[in-house]
Order: sequence, then structure tokens, then C-alpha cells
Amino acid sequence: MQLIPFTEAHYDLLIRWIPDQEFNYLWGGRAYHWPLDAEQISRHVTDEGVYPFLFLEQGEPAGFIELVQTKKRKFRICRVLVAQ
Repeated sequence: MQLIPFTEAHYDLLIRWIPDQEFNYLWGGRAYHWPLDAEQISRHVTDEGVYPFLFLEQGEPAGFIELVQTKKRKFRICRVLVAQ
């Protein structure tokens, strides 16, 4: 497995992975509303202290993970999605 920076080029992929309103809420909480769109993603992932990554399995996109900085050297794992 490999982590790479999540960029604007990946927004459509993440949107396709969120199939419905319930999943959107369970995955994104109050940070995102349904339907998920590129504007919401851009606004959130560019917030200070938010570090989004795409993870690859054998070179293919396999999911998303987000780290949020809580203190100078501490991060919380947030918004993990393993794609099918």
C-alpha cells in the first residue's frame, strides 16, 4: 500500500465512492452535505491542519484517508474510506 497526496485530480474519484446521503454522513460527518461536490472537498481539504491522502494498492486507487493536526506534533486519523 502506498499513500500519495490527495489532489484536485482525485476529487471526482472520491465523489464516485460516496454512493448516497447516509454514507456521506457516516463518512464525512458535518463537514460535508449531500450531494458531495468538488467545491466542498476543496474547501475542506485546504483548511489549515488537514492532510488528505489517497492510498493505492498495486498502483490503483484503493481509498482515502485524512489526518487532522491537533497539536504541533499530534495528528488524528479522520475520514477513512476503503473503496470496493
